[in-house]
Amino acid sequence: MPMDSRLAETPAGGPADDLARLFEELDEVLGRILDPVLRSELTRCRRRFHEAGDGPAVVELSPRARTVVAGVSAGSTNAEIAGELGITVDAVKGQLRVAMRAFGVHTRQAVVNAARSAGLVV
Repeated sequence: MPMDSRLAETPAGGPADDLARLFEELDEVLGRILDPVLRSELTRCRRRFHEAGDGPAVVELSPRARTVVAGVSAGSTNAEIAGELGITVDAVKGQLRVAMRAFGVHTRQAVVNAARSAGLVV
């Protein structure tokens, strides 16, 4: 199964209430914003809502980091992921470290579990 197919799609409908759906929509918009200053300001606002207890935690991963984590989720080795993405093994390891820091975890399995819980990979 290609790694990209393991990236989670936002489910249509489901048990999420209106507020949760608004947070999901905001997260999607944040992912499309290219201006780093604007993205940072909106993310800071998003975190303030979370800290107030109104929404789920925000974990930002770049598309590359998400793809690498999806590869790990699929059971691929670092070398296999590197070959499929056309990057070095060290670049794969670097993306895994970025993802691990974002989730506050220290192992490959923990980052996969955290990304699944956050709905970033299936």
